[in-house]
Amino acid sequence: MATIVLMGFTSATLVGMIAGALSMDWVAFEAFAVISATYAMLSLFIYLVSSARPGPLSRPGMFFAVIVMWLTLVLAAMAPFMLIEKAGPVVAFFEASSAATSLGTTLTPLSEMSSAMTLFRSVTAWLGGLLTLTGQGLKIMASDNIEMLLALGRDPLVIKETRIDAIYGLTGLMDQALAAAARLDLPTLILYGQHDQIIPAEATERMLARLPPKGQKRRKVVFYENGYHMLLRDLQAETVWSDIADWIDRQEVEKG
Repeated sequence: MATIVLMGFTSATLVGMIAGALSMDWVAFEAFAVISATYAMLSLFIYLVSSARPGPLSRPGMFFAVIVMWLTLVLAAMAPFMLIEKAGPVVAFFEASSAATSLGTTLTPLSEMSSAMTLFRSVTAWLGGLLTLTGQGLKIMASDNIEMLLALGRDPLVIKETRIDAIYGLTGLMDQALAAAARLDLPTLILYGQHDQIIPAEATERMLARLPPKGQKRRKVVFYENGYHMLLRDLQAETVWSDIADWIDRQEVEKG
């Protein structure tokens, strides 16, 4: 994983080197030349000494891959900011993270950056967009409605792969939601399929355990013995729809 990222990142430093030469910015040219050669040799070394070849990833393996690939890109992107822009490690990490995740935010106005560094940021952002993962090889069933799953697979509008920074943001949002569970004091309907292979039962139980006791009377939790992750599209979807409609109706009656 790190080898792939470093080899791809070398192209960004080569672009910066060419831009430095064309703009006669020899400081940038020399820095990018050294970085390009270093990362190229490092990626080749890692490839040669690594006997393991990537196979299907498990769920923990997928999250580990996200961390390794994203950190590799960010750490690799720090060097030009430190060597050319003379940024400290903290600032360089921020700038590299911003570039790799295509956020566009910077502590140094782009107008004050050299043309080589501006182009380098753009190529790094482009590479960050290429770092995507799919669910292929995870052997996860999102639903028992096979016909529906096949239709989603054929639909060109359904996202088949996701950028690493988007996955990182999603997992961070899930952590925030788990932390906020203790403050959930509203009428709540919680539905969970016992065959859910996306959200582990342990995580669901942890969330339920954090819910405040005082809101228990306004809360309903339903576990579906034959349910999967996509409860509203499962073969027993009509049962779930009915449960949701009944719960909404009860809320309206209680308000009235």
